Amino acid sequence: IVVTNAENTSINIVDGTENTITDGDAAYAGDWLGTALIEAKDDITFKGGEKGTGVLTITANTQNALVCNNDIKFTSGTVNIDTLNATDKTNAVNGKKSVTVKETAILNIDAEGDGLKSSKGEVVIEGGVISAKAGNDAIQAETTLTISDGKLAVCGDRGLRATVDVSITGG
Repeated sequence: IVVTNAENTSINIVDGTENTITDGDAAYAGDWLGTALIEAKDDITFKGGEKGTGVLTITANTQNALVCNNDIKFTSGTVNIDTLNATDKTNAVNGKKSVTVKETAILNIDAEGDGLKSSKGEVVIEGGVISAKAGNDAIQAETTLTISDGKLAVCGDRGLRATVDVSITGG
């Protein structure tokens, strides 16, 4: 899935559904080389229905799973992300400007590389449940990592990492 020009993109996880997105066993070629399984040039939000019973499973066999040049938000619903490329240490979630998890979102991440990361900005956890197992950093922020609510179970080469500041006031 490639989002090239949209102010806000929303992936809705409908109550009572199980949805799957996966790539193949060979890396993308040509113009798509290096593209993630879900690649967004603008903001992207993952949200579930009122009951929160929908599930989205993203399995990245060769590519990174989810990359966004701006902001990624998880507000509700269950998102399971597996990255399986141990050779390239593929990442699960990379929001370049920011990654935010809040409300009733449930994230289950198993990544060969980084789990949940912002490569140029902040990671904010205001709620939800995050389970992240990573070959590198489980949760990484280039600037600040702020945790004010939610439940976390994370492990990796480093569990929580931020270049500027880690602030945990709740959760």
